[in-house]
Amino acid sequence: MEDKKIPESDWEAIDASERKDHEDKGVKSRFENGLFVAAGMVELNMLFLLTSIPIFTIGAGYTAMYVTIHHAMEDRGTSIHRTYFEKFKENFKQSTLIWIIGMILFAIFASDYYFALTGGIGGLATVLSVLAGIGILLTSFVMLWSLALTGLFENTLGKTVSNGLFISLKNAPRSFAMTILSLSPLLSLWWAPDKWSMELLLLVLFWAAAIAYCNVTLTKDVFARYMGQDETSTEEKNREEE
Repeated sequence: MEDKKIPESDWEAIDASERKDHEDKGVKSRFENGLFVAAGMVELNMLFLLTSIPIFTIGAGYTAMYVTIHHAMEDRGTSIHRTYFEKFKENFKQSTLIWIIGMILFAIFASDYYFALTGGIGGLATVLSVLAGIGILLTSFVMLWSLALTGLFENTLGKTVSNGLFISLKNAPRSFAMTILSLSPLLSLWWAPDKWSMELLLLVLFWAAAIAYCNVTLTKDVFARYMGQDETSTEEKNREEE
């Protein structure tokens, strides 16, 4: 009995069909993954808003949200609500202190800026407004990086803040982008106050989580370098103890 050979044209048709099936599965997988990410962002956003109701807990909420997204990006099989509440509780004290100190500094610099604009005289007002503006930016830089550092590295409050200052200045363009992103709800409300209902809807659905996601994307590779150094130093310390 002779083996029937499949014509080359038929092989090409089979290959094309298999490629199409593979592409269809890939599209379906990406679509399902996109839906999963979107649902996770909405869930994370709601958790952040609920735990931020007392206002003074916003810092701890941001740290928990940042770390949850960071772990999810590393594909650690993260359970969103479990990771969020675990990190919220674990970093509550230090994150809350960073947030409160930051808000106090914001209030001081903002009042100085307002005074310079409304009651200042000549060149002194200009100098004061510039210094106050720099103070506001620096406070935002340090606070955003310090809250992220709190969730990823174990350290004292003073060391965390000093590291936050150093890293934020070393990565000033990223720090500025993070500040604009973090202030985007307020900037949007100031720019288009008549669209407040849509802005409120976006904030309730995913805006805060989207900001944290962008901030993680901006900082992830920076922290990766320090994590490598931290793991190396830990291993060396363990060998010395042995």
